[in-house]
Amino acid sequence: MHVLTDFSGSVFFGAISTGLVVLGVSAARYIRLMLKIRNSDRGLYKQTRRSFSVLILFILFFAVGYAAVIVFFALHISFDLNVLFGPILFFGAFFVLATAYFNIRLFKRIFYSNMELKKQAVHDYMTGLPNRRLIAEKISKAIEEKQRNPETSFAVVMIDILAFKRVNDSFGHYVGDDILVQVSRRLDRNIRKNDWVGRIGGDDFILLLNNVSPREAIKQMNRIREKLLEPYSVDGVRFNLHSGYGICLSGDEDLNPDMLINNANTAMRHSKARGKSKLSVFTNRMQDNARFILQFESDFRRAISNEEFELYFQPQYVLRPAPVLTGFEVLVRWNHPEQGMVSPGEFIPVAEETGLILELDRYVLDRACSVWAAWRKRCPACPSLSLSVNLSANHMAEPSLVKLVENTLHRHALPPDCLILELTESAMVTEPEICSLKLEAIRSLGVRVAIDDFGTGYSSLSYLTRFPTYCIKIDRSFINGIESDESSRQVVRSVVHLVHSLNMVALAEGVEMEEQLEILKELGCDQVQGFYLSRPVKADEALKMMKSFVF
Repeated sequence: MHVLTDFSGSVFFGAISTGLVVLGVSAARYIRLMLKIRNSDRGLYKQTRRSFSVLILFILFFAVGYAAVIVFFALHISFDLNVLFGPILFFGAFFVLATAYFNIRLFKRIFYSNMELKKQAVHDYMTGLPNRRLIAEKISKAIEEKQRNPETSFAVVMIDILAFKRVNDSFGHYVGDDILVQVSRRLDRNIRKNDWVGRIGGDDFILLLNNVSPREAIKQMNRIREKLLEPYSVDGVRFNLHSGYGICLSGDEDLNPDMLINNANTAMRHSKARGKSKLSVFTNRMQDNARFILQFESDFRRAISNEEFELYFQPQYVLRPAPVLTGFEVLVRWNHPEQGMVSPGEFIPVAEETGLILELDRYVLDRACSVWAAWRKRCPACPSLSLSVNLSANHMAEPSLVKLVENTLHRHALPPDCLILELTESAMVTEPEICSLKLEAIRSLGVRVAIDDFGTGYSSLSYLTRFPTYCIKIDRSFINGIESDESSRQVVRSVVHLVHSLNMVALAEGVEMEEQLEILKELGCDQVQGFYLSRPVKADEALKMMKSFVF
């Protein structure tokens, strides 16, 4: 038995007192930390509450033992060291064990949390597929392998689901997300073990095909394309979706992962321009075209901002039988600061391809209505004439088309019956049901609609009865040669007869000869336009024509 009777040992007393202070501070810090966690993160508090409570209880037990020693010292009470320090040492071992256990649990949670964070950093949250960062790392390894062994080859493939935005807009993102998951599973099931598939955002997926020849890569992509063409089903609703595919094959060029991905993306955009479910292999020519389009987009937006687009007005005439001015078709020319005057045949197709045509159409519609509103105040003849503005077929996919027309007329205080919107046949073939509804809404505003370039599209004649159309514009290809070709004459006669039977107006485009004009009179054509009567004129010349117009 070890009995403490000499209380003169200041070192022992100081050590015990210091130990009690350390225990008190430790308990206070644990309690403070536990309360802070409870106030800031209830989930973490529930996970750590038991651990903190056990540690604090052990500390309090030691503190009680240390305090008893100090009391005995202060009151000069002799006591048996074995009785006091035996339990302290015994529970001290448990304290060390508990501390080690809880620390190990904490370290495991931190480790697994870090592992999960690292996984989330390189994987797509929705599909679980690798994201662009991880795929880029795998492409880097493929490049290194090719540098070590030039005979090996690989391919990077970009896949974009066409018209996927329409699914989200019509059925909601829940359905869209479900389809994206189904696409990811199909891709994952139909690649080889050494290949990689990832999602890099939106409806874009990427594949890395390792150790494949160009022939094998195309063959494998054809199989994948067939799988993706199979219908998708969400809550009993079936969806048939198409995709665009772009392949970039590894070559001898010194390329980095980003360049390979961009090249595959360029080829994919080329596929989308060709049609549905097309597959294209990247070539340097595509890259040159991509750079051209990039420069074009920059110049185009600058042109709209700087008002480089100029309006021209193509006079239109009604046959009474002598031609009498009845309105103008608005045309646009690009006065490029470096290239000079650029014709629509050069920039309109590129604007259609890039989607910038929507921005141009809005610009032209607003400018034309602004000019027409000013003319109505200055020229008495203007209210009896019409203004025709061309709209791209791409507007049929825009929900705001009707509102755009209505707001433009309201902004410039124009009556709706002065405006005629010209649409090509392709606008009506793509989505006939949607087109019919929008054209009906436009007609309800009081705005008239004309079908431009009739005969050049692929529409059925039955479509004419489905759409609220005011005028059919016969394409110049039928007028050219009408003076010498009986077949062309018969075609125009049939079209004019059909248009009249539907109570519409027949307008012939591209009249360049007097003989053509006389024949169109004989055939009963209502209106004409073309270089024979007048070329497109600038705004000031058009205003002069209106002022001299007798109505």
